[in-house]
Amino acid sequence: DNASFKLLSENGVAYLEIYNSSDFSGRYKLLSQPKKINATILPKENYSTLIVGKWTPLNGNEYPLEFTKFGTVIRTRSTIDIRYDYSLKGDSMAIQYDKNARIVISEDANYYYLEIYNTTDFSGRYRKKK
Repeated sequence: DNASFKLLSENGVAYLEIYNSSDFSGRYKLLSQPKKINATILPKENYSTLIVGKWTPLNGNEYPLEFTKFGTVIRTRSTIDIRYDYSLKGDSMAIQYDKNARIVISEDANYYYLEIYNTTDFSGRYRKKK
């Protein structure tokens, strides 16, 4: 669809206005933002190695993910593990039925952080211990 948006600030309050969308048109007030993390973004060429492991959700998703080196991601919902295929090339990810996802991996002194964008089921910020 031909949706467009504007970011506005009125009296110190931030708003998002969405136009031309049958599902999302309207005005939204910013209520909160994710905690800012002072982390260094890591080189994309290392993502395929760094992504392997168990990730705990911080923002945007409630289920932990475990990425294997064999192209499988395991999402744990309650006591059920659901497996999906994924592939990664640089910061471009194909996961389940979403083929245009993007990722960013960063680090601070104690954790690695994974941010997943542009996917219906997996978008969010995750972290794992170093």
